[in-house]
Amino acid sequence: MKSVRAFIAVNIDEALREKIAALVSGLTLLGVKWVRAENLHLTLKFLADISESEAAKVVDTLNNALYEIKSFDITLKGIGAFPNERRPKVIWVGITNAENLSKLQGRIDDCLSEVGFKREERDFSPHLTIGRVKTPDGSSDFSLKTQKIKDAVFGDMKVDTVYLMKSDLFPAGPTYSELKSFKLIPG
Repeated sequence: MKSVRAFIAVNIDEALREKIAALVSGLTLLGVKWVRAENLHLTLKFLADISESEAAKVVDTLNNALYEIKSFDITLKGIGAFPNERRPKVIWVGITNAENLSKLQGRIDDCLSEVGFKREERDFSPHLTIGRVKTPDGSSDFSLKTQKIKDAVFGDMKVDTVYLMKSDLFPAGPTYSELKSFKLIPG
């Protein structure tokens, strides 16, 4: 049986992707692999490799879990790094007013755990990954080079659709495609 590498996400709207791409093009951090603008998304749950029957189970579960959820707004603001700015491994844009996003992620995690998917081990930390540090060179001047944009506001967006996404891995980087979308109730 064929399997797919899958995750559940909220896609970033085009205007915000363009703002973030402009930001990234202005950062001269060595050793950082930047996420391509078309791949920017907020991961709600990574599923790894799942079979076609498991994908069907995910679709059924999300149809039931999300049918009564109202859309909501989030704000993309600030830039930071995990685990910290002195030794960054992941560079991110922050999400403010993320209470509803956290509730949405929790509902998805709860519902999928009831049908056999493993719960997330870490608490949900709403963020948008924009880059990954691949060599130590990328970490040496992160704080200095991001000081002026540390609190930059990129803008608001409406979260009105959740996506089951497929990830195909290639040497040039991953390519994501939509397997199924789930519209939230206009809020």
